[in-house]
Amino acid sequence: MIRPATPEDVPEIHAMIGELAEFEKLSDQFVATAEELREALFGENPAAEAIVAEAEGGLAGYAIFFTTFSTFLAKPGLWLEDVYVRPALRGRGLGKS
Repeated sequence: MIRPATPEDVPEIHAMIGELAEFEKLSDQFVATAEELREALFGENPAAEAIVAEAEGGLAGYAIFFTTFSTFLAKPGLWLEDVYVRPALRGRGLGKS
């Protein structure tokens, strides 16, 4: 199941971002705290949005995205920052969903 993330999901999303950083060998650059992530996603002026995938009774993955704007087209767009599915739950179509 895919659903909008909630503030209660932030610790698990933060953990998965850490997993992604480790996979990409960028753990030294992962300095964001769970509280900073909570503020960025659910604070007074959210900088991004998140959706989560649930499988087997827990969070299986996440996507973080934010809107952009093209001055040449005078139209909004969408930037997909991360799509991550935990390795053990890959191959089930969660990332495509």
